[in-house]
Parts: sequence; C-alpha cells; structure tokens
Amino acid sequence: MPTQQEIELQAAAFRRLQQHLMQDRTDVQNIDMMNLAGFCRNCLSRWYQEAANERGIDMTKEKPVLLTISVTEDEIRGIGGENIEGAYAAMKYFQSLDNENNKDFVSAFKERWGDDIVIGDVTQAAYLGPWLWKAAVEKAGSFDIDKVRLASPGIELTTAPEGYVRVHENHHLWSKTRLGLAKPDGQY
Repeated sequence: MPTQQEIELQAAAFRRLQQHLMQDRTDVQNIDMMNLAGFCRNCLSRWYQEAANERGIDMTKEKPVLLTISVTEDEIRGIGGENIEGAYAAMKYFQSLDNENNKDFVSAFKERWGDDIVIGDVTQAAYLGPWLWKAAVEKAGSFDIDKVRLASPGIELTTAPEGYVRVHENHHLWSKTRLGLAKPDGQY
C-alpha cells in the first residue's frame, strides 16, 4: 500500500504530465504517443475515469459534465429532457426567467402558438430583433439603412423578455449571460 507521501508524489507527477501534454506540448499528436509509448491523452483521461469509478465516484461516459452554448429549450424537446438532464447551458435567455417581461412574453407566445410550445434563446432573439429595429428607426427618424445603422448604437430596451439590453457602438448587443442547469422537464 503506497504511503501518503508516495500518493502525493504520484499525483504531482501526473499533474505535470497532464500539463506537459495538454498545455506545454500540444503539438505532440495522440498518434505519435500511441506509436512511441503505447498510450495517449485519451488513455490518461480513461485511466482517471476508471480510478474514480473504482472509488465510487460517478464519472462515467454516460454522465459527463456537459456545457453547451447551443442546446435551447425547444431543441431539448426533440432530444428529451431525460437525455440532457444535468447539462449546463450558457445563454442570454431561458424560458424559465423570472421577470415580468418574460412572464408576459411567454404567456402571449403560448396563447398564440399553444401551451405545448417552448421558447429558446434563438426564438427570443428573433422576437427582440424587430423591436431593436423599430427603436433605431424611430431614433433615426428614417427608414434609410445608413441612418438607421448610425442611430443604432446606444439603443436601450428594458422591455425585452431577457431583461435590459443595449446596442453597443460596434453594433453588438449587450445583455446578461446566464448559466442554466437542464432539468428533466426540458427547462433550465
């Protein structure tokens, strides 16, 4: 049985090997390692996972930690909430946001399209776009594209389902980034 000191030295050596392969020498290809040493980065991650499983720590391939920036509530409907439960998503909008703007938006959307409809980040962005355009047209006092483009920076909306948004000088939209945890019902 290894001593605590041996375990600490082995762990330090492993961390150094991991840093070497994952940060210092990313030019080394897995195939090179397989041909020369008979193992690769994938082997190291699998060995780590096996050691965790032997100790009762659930790190199976079936239950990895997943972070997505593209799986919205409406897409989960097709995937099935049970298949993505526990995954994290980074987006600016979730249907479950608890603010008055969103409650009104979700209610009106479901009234129009049915109670079974779900709303994702892309749908909310498609809804928001015309309101930003309207505000820019009103600020420009014209439908002329060049005038509207020049008027767009600084546009602020407090009525968006996601909450406050502002058009930056570079024409990108400033809004909050949120992290959500997928639930079995398909919501974050």
